[in-house]
Amino acid sequence: MNINFKKAFLSPFSDSKWKSKLLILILLSTFNILLGVISAKFNVFVLLLLNIPITFICAGYIAQFAHNEINQILPLLPSWHSSFLKYFKYGFSSYIVVLIYSIPIVITFLFIKSLTGKEYLNFLMTLFGNINVLNFFDKYIVNFLFSLPKMIFILLSCMTYASAFCLYWNNFKISDTFAIKKIFKFIIKAKYELIAMSLLAIGLTHVTIFLENLVIPFNIAIFVAYIILCSLQALIIANALAQIYYSNFSDELRRFLNGTR
Repeated sequence: MNINFKKAFLSPFSDSKWKSKLLILILLSTFNILLGVISAKFNVFVLLLLNIPITFICAGYIAQFAHNEINQILPLLPSWHSSFLKYFKYGFSSYIVVLIYSIPIVITFLFIKSLTGKEYLNFLMTLFGNINVLNFFDKYIVNFLFSLPKMIFILLSCMTYASAFCLYWNNFKISDTFAIKKIFKFIIKAKYELIAMSLLAIGLTHVTIFLENLVIPFNIAIFVAYIILCSLQALIIANALAQIYYSNFSDELRRFLNGTR
């Protein structure tokens, strides 16, 4: 497997100036979260609008970080000096990529949800009998099978988003993400690494959600841990994805993916 998880987790700290660079990212993330909390609590819509450019800037910084890994540019952590507008542009484009792929993914999810409704449950019950008299193990199997299509869909969705992001991060061209054949080639070529990365992303997200629930009875230490994890998890996942893109393709295939052949 062509993912060095140790490198992915340590990559945000590989720069000699990592403290100052990460501090700016963490401060921006903190300010962004506080704006969201205040605007939601006091219904201040103007504050919510400020979230948008900050979110784009943070996303653009992460995109530049992944671009540096893919193209082996050092240091991996980008500089913040005179780059906020550039990161805003990259972040805005990243969310365009999300929007493009969210439309078919949401439609597909609604279709799968309809298939995994009452009819699917009735089918499982014909296999296992009356669900009310099943033993614990059988109920566990039924619940697993009932959730399996959605689980597979979520995993495939993560792999699709990941592939699209890698193609965008390589050259910062949104047009690259429209090449569906390239997306499929990437998924097929790096399926095991993308599955591992998707599971890592889902796991880190659940840890973040867990910490977010703990923050509700406000605790400063948990809040700081939550902010740091929110900032670092995107960098870790982006580095893992960039490693997959870089290591799975020969120069010839990478040129093909870039559309130069």
